[in-house]
Amino acid sequence: MIQNKFSISSLFFSLALCSVLVVGVGCKGKKKIVDTTPQESSAAEQQMAKVKSALMALLNADYTSIRQVEDAERELAEIKGMGIGDTEIASLILDVEDKLARERERLSKKDAEAKAKAEKDAFNNNLNSLFNDIASASSTNIANMKIEEALNMFSSRDALVLIAISQENGKKDYDRPTTITKYLNYLKDQKKNPNMIDKINFDAQGKIKELELTKSN
Repeated sequence: MIQNKFSISSLFFSLALCSVLVVGVGCKGKKKIVDTTPQESSAAEQQMAKVKSALMALLNADYTSIRQVEDAERELAEIKGMGIGDTEIASLILDVEDKLARERERLSKKDAEAKAKAEKDAFNNNLNSLFNDIASASSTNIANMKIEEALNMFSSRDALVLIAISQENGKKDYDRPTTITKYLNYLKDQKKNPNMIDKINFDAQGKIKELELTKSN
């Protein structure tokens, strides 16, 4: 998680002093309104340094989840809410905003890709389980029931099935094309599932329109 965090609430009193300090402190007020003690000036400067340190921590942090980005965004919003007029702090805020935006985009894409992969794996596993159930069915009736269940995943009973029997230098040799209905009945008759799912093409409704298999070793 992000290091060097500080208490935002602890800054409000000290930073309020900035409005009555000279320009050297770097806050909004540019005129000296009332006298301040050296101790007050020093305390305000220390708190300003803590704000800069906190912004640097946000800027240099390694973000591994959207939740971490959200936490950093809340911390940044609190700092921005102080209305500090220091130019260095303003520049750091812009840098942190840019960093967090890029990290949110990167992590959102990563999460979406992981979700898509998990859904694809689950779909493939379900289809392959049906293939195994058909091949290992204890009766013809059970096999036929599993065949109908599998066919519901396809756009047509005649959806194309391609089986790669060899591959060399990136080129595949395919067995004679068949249909999903014929292939499922082949599994029922052979009582084994000799091929692995390699590639699935879907139609606009999310049904399988083409299935590519590879012979198991």
